[in-house]
Amino acid sequence: MSEMPAFTRLPSEEEASVRQWIDDHRTDATWQKPEIIDYSDLGRLKKLIELGKIATVSDNRDYFLDEFAELADPKLYADEERRTELLTHPDILERANGVWVIFPWTREAVHYPQEADYYDLRTSRFRNLITRDEQDKLHEPRIAIAGLSVGSNLVGSLVQAGIGGSLVMSDMKNPKVSNIGRAGYDIRDIGVPKIDAIARKISHIDPFLEQIHIPEGITAETVSQLEAARPDMIIDEVDDMVASALLRKLARKLKVPYISAADVGDRAVLEVCRHDLSDKAPLYAGHVGDKVADRLVSGRMTEIEKMLVFARSIGFRRLSPELIESAVQVGETLSGLPQLGRTAMMSAALATGAIHHIILGNDVGTGIYTMKSPVSKRASISGALLAVTTVVKYARS
Repeated sequence: MSEMPAFTRLPSEEEASVRQWIDDHRTDATWQKPEIIDYSDLGRLKKLIELGKIATVSDNRDYFLDEFAELADPKLYADEERRTELLTHPDILERANGVWVIFPWTREAVHYPQEADYYDLRTSRFRNLITRDEQDKLHEPRIAIAGLSVGSNLVGSLVQAGIGGSLVMSDMKNPKVSNIGRAGYDIRDIGVPKIDAIARKISHIDPFLEQIHIPEGITAETVSQLEAARPDMIIDEVDDMVASALLRKLARKLKVPYISAADVGDRAVLEVCRHDLSDKAPLYAGHVGDKVADRLVSGRMTEIEKMLVFARSIGFRRLSPELIESAVQVGETLSGLPQLGRTAMMSAALATGAIHHIILGNDVGTGIYTMKSPVSKRASISGALLAVTTVVKYARS
């Protein structure tokens, strides 16, 4: 094997100069709303270049032109004569012109079709599984998502699917390297607030999407900001039982659907409470009474009691022995509850499907829904027994 090359040491003055250059050129990772200008407005483009607001350009107009032509006439597109005619048609040429989108955090100018054309093009392969009218309806709601660890996968899934024309996102934390294996982050996001990191990613997928941010997270003091945003649906992906209780109570107050997707070992667990359909819908779809939310919000609940609430809301039989054993080791031999990236993605897919059907008025009732990798029945039963034993043990200690 070849030896690793030795690091070159610079004279102290040169080393200081290099380090100063690094400090001066660190990227400002804060999300800012992208600037959108007309494709033909080269004057504004030139001005932004002169101001140093643009460092690189991505112009894919020819590719847009090709796709718009194919979308306009799939049957005749294979005919070379018809293809040439389509590629030079004024309507196709106009649609391909689009806009420039300027991303401040990378100083990129990227060419996109106009908003409606872009949405039409990027959702075109969903037909006829989803009709045009259904796709338009899916794009209407304002969706609130609190918690952007595993919730980051769900945000990405919704934006890719064209679900929601406005997103309200909340999280107060920064991603860690350990998030990369199970959430929608990469190494460039370390040290950046999760809400900014995810906002940047989804802006590249859909720069026209309205984003409302609550960077302080969900607390008794900030939940009013979420209420003021008037979401049509509340998605709970927080890892704090008090914040979860606040979200549940707000969903009931606003009479909107409440959804929570959890990755529990090898199993994705979806909880749905349809406050939009019934004033009597419970705050918890699992075996937890409504009064528990009041106790959580008031602060009259111990950590062990919170663990029991979580286990009961998920269902003891859905907890694997490995997960329960791990839960009691957190803070001792483990830094956090273990999670699997594949299960996090399963949870996002399950929740996206439920949100899709709720928006379209299909039958998704209050309850618990699951998706799992192949596991034995014996493992599920032993998990339930171990869960009960563990909670009782710690409750007595």
